[in-house]
Formats: sequence, C-alpha cells, structure tokens
Amino acid sequence: MKLKVLNPDNTGLTKEMIALREKRMKQIARPDTQIDMEVQEKTKICVDSALDVAVTSLELIEKAVQAEKDGYDVIGLYCSGDPAMDAIREAVSIPVIGAGQSSLQIAVGLGQRFSWITSADSDVGPDRTIRKSGIDYSRLASIRSVKVDIATAGSQDQEALLERIAECGRQCMKDGAHVLILGCLVFAGMGPEVSKRLGIPVVDPAYAIVSMAELLYSTGLTHSKRTWPSPGRQTRSWQGGEFFF
Repeated sequence: MKLKVLNPDNTGLTKEMIALREKRMKQIARPDTQIDMEVQEKTKICVDSALDVAVTSLELIEKAVQAEKDGYDVIGLYCSGDPAMDAIREAVSIPVIGAGQSSLQIAVGLGQRFSWITSADSDVGPDRTIRKSGIDYSRLASIRSVKVDIATAGSQDQEALLERIAECGRQCMKDGAHVLILGCLVFAGMGPEVSKRLGIPVVDPAYAIVSMAELLYSTGLTHSKRTWPSPGRQTRSWQGGEFFF
C-alpha cells in the first residue's frame, strides 16, 4: 500500500523533521506499506484556526488530486482538524483519512467516554471537529490543553513534555475520561508511553492514520460517493497573493 500523508503546516519544517514524522508512522505500519509525507509549497501557514484551514485547503486539494494520479492508494491528513477533508473526498476516489475523525472512531470503540488533549487553547477547533465527526457528543468528557508552543515542541525536553501530557491526562480522567486522544500531531509517537503512565488507552492520531489507511486498503473500502459526490468538471481558478490578518 502507498500512503500519501499531506501535512498542511510547513512553517519551519526541515527535511529531517519530515523524515522523523515518516519514521514514527512507519514504526507501526506493515512491512509493505510505503509512507511519504508532503508539505505545502505554495502556502506558508501554521494551521491553528478555521481561517487557516480555509487558506491551506486549496493546495491540499491540489496535492491530493496529484497523489491519486501518481498511484497512491490512500491519502492521510496530518492534522487533527481534518482540513479540507470533505472537499478532497469529493475530488478523489481513493480513501481519505482524517487524523481527527479516525482517532475519534477508534476512541469510542475503546471506552464509553473520551477526552481530547490539544496543544494550545487556540488550537484549531476540536469542538467543531468532534461535532462534525458524527460521534455522539455526549461521550466527550472534556477538552484540555497542554499549553505548548507547537513550533518549539519538537526541541523541548521530551521527558518533561511527556509528563505534562500525562498530568493533563490525569485531569481528563478526573473529568470522567476512559480514553484519551492526543489531539495534536506534535505529540506523534507519545501515545503508548502516556497510556503506560496512566493505565488507560491513549489514541495517537499519527498512528490512527496509518491503521485506518491499512484497514480500508486491505478491505477494499473507500468513502461513499453518495455522501461525497464528484463535483461537476470545470476550470476553477483563484489568483491571489498574501494577506495579513
């Protein structure tokens, strides 16, 4: 299986950092699964608002269409806000996996109530992501933030960051959570260790992308075109430049 992972955040990502993200995902992938991550080239943005999602969507759609043409079997969105997922599902026929939606689908199968741990209070609307997912909202115990700068999280003391996430998880357990979702991809690869410290399941969105992609590919399933019908064919263009807000 060939999995194309689209990362909408290209602010400060080096080739080494991209390779590290690919390596983490390959840790749980099947031996015959190829994982290639691609970041935005035309769009310079850090996605942490609905406005940012709108700005980043056009290039994500473009890259997704190209990935299907290039022979990829599945597309994964490396952002728990699942930016442009509906539009991409209209534009392509191969499975499109959202990190947020797939994490939620796994979480509700592992426990009655779940909490979503995010990186910052301004992180792209987890509440909106959960409501849009189709998951019973009453099963949400809480949304809590670790309050970490995603731009520098990778360079921080990882043991200290793990403990901050674990402490946030303990507060979520007091809220009634039976399962946790690490609702920011900056925490990729930390799920198993946080789970070990807390004694409850912790869903890692980066791993959820890979697992869901392999599941759909191996069973020959993809999204329904009755839900996401292909739009009429026409030339669509947008000529724009930079804007500051």
